Amino acid sequence: MSAAFDGSGYRQRVLAPLRAGSFLDTADPFLIAGLDPTVPYTDSDIGAHLVRVLAFLQRERNSAKYATLATELVRRRGEWEEPLRDAESRERVRAHVLAARRSGDAERLAKVDGYLATVRERFGGIPASRVDGLRRLAVAAGVTVEEFDARLSREQIIVDGVGGGVEPLAPEVRRQIAERLAELRALRGGDRVSSASLWAFLGLTPDASPQRLAAAYAAVAAANSRRPHDREKTVTADLLALVSTRLVEGDPAAYTVGLMADAADELRPAVEEHVVLDGELTAVAFEGLVRAALATGRGLTAAQAKSVVLGVARELGAAVNVGGVVDYVVCPGCGRPEAAGAARHCRYCDTDLYATCPSCGSMTEAAAVVCRHCGHSLRQARDAAEALAAGTHRADRAVERRRPADASDPSGRPAAWASDGPRGGCAGGRIAIPVTSSPSVWPRQGGIRA
Repeated sequence: MSAAFDGSGYRQRVLAPLRAGSFLDTADPFLIAGLDPTVPYTDSDIGAHLVRVLAFLQRERNSAKYATLATELVRRRGEWEEPLRDAESRERVRAHVLAARRSGDAERLAKVDGYLATVRERFGGIPASRVDGLRRLAVAAGVTVEEFDARLSREQIIVDGVGGGVEPLAPEVRRQIAERLAELRALRGGDRVSSASLWAFLGLTPDASPQRLAAAYAAVAAANSRRPHDREKTVTADLLALVSTRLVEGDPAAYTVGLMADAADELRPAVEEHVVLDGELTAVAFEGLVRAALATGRGLTAAQAKSVVLGVARELGAAVNVGGVVDYVVCPGCGRPEAAGAARHCRYCDTDLYATCPSCGSMTEAAAVVCRHCGHSLRQARDAAEALAAGTHRADRAVERRRPADASDPSGRPAAWASDGPRGGCAGGRIAIPVTSSPSVWPRQGGIRA
């Protein structure tokens, strides 16, 4: 045992917790003496240490903060010193203290688990703005910062605000991207799924790795190079240039944060109206605002939409009551959100809300970018299906005109071949599907055979 006495550490580890208690309990003499009950001490070690502790307490009787506590500890020194001086009594006290601490630790950790559960149930996760407050509550309950952080690591952290420290893209850049996506949507007959964001355009989620981002960019660029020269090819090329600059070479998070910033700007007047009229965001108002954030057409997830609403409310200093935790699914047809699992079809336009993943066969959201079960790119699967349908149509027309050589796409590849592109965590592949069930259906007039 070191002869030096750490007075500052003793104040922090012993005097501060004792002072915070409602009364002085001497049942744990190891705590008061600043000793570790798991360490085997000799009688001489204990005696020398107790002398140093008592000398320190005598000096602390003159301090402004701990004078009363130090005086009381000196007065009651026999209650915590004597059980430690004798080896036999020290062992009895050690067993009792360790058992009590294990029980107390369980109670303290259960209390912190209760704090986390309360916040989780209210917000559907742990808002980042509440982490520091929860950590202070945990420390006040006797739980160490390390123990709290270990429990926090198992929770979903909600960035309840726009950015979380990331600077969004400049408004004019976000506007340029939004305008190009809107034009692509119009050219594709109102396809909201592939034009909600640059991420949806690539068939990726915002957490995609740089490798998947580069692969998806290359796949879309290759497909666009085979398109006939039209306006959609030009707009797609413009979007690919923006992807290269803002996602591949730049910070992808800045773009995602920009999407949330735009949604926040759009929702702020509605949030402020509720705050001014009601003094808070009620559960009904919160759900309506989350639905509105999802319906802005920016491809936000339910968690991102909640973060946007919570962030705006926090900026306005408003209390929020989120009610029960609700997840949402967005209609791929009209873009309106529905409670997940509540219906199979959109109540507004009757579009299917769910689809079967072509990779794993699981049911997933029809408007999703990737399958939530296996990570397969649904965007690329839809493109492959559309290419196959277009090829089949050309083949049928060629049969009608008795010109089977026309049954190829503009690149010269047979239309029956469609690439499904890179899959989430799976090797890419190609799907070979015959245009017809048998070559015998091709007409033989004029010497032409399949």
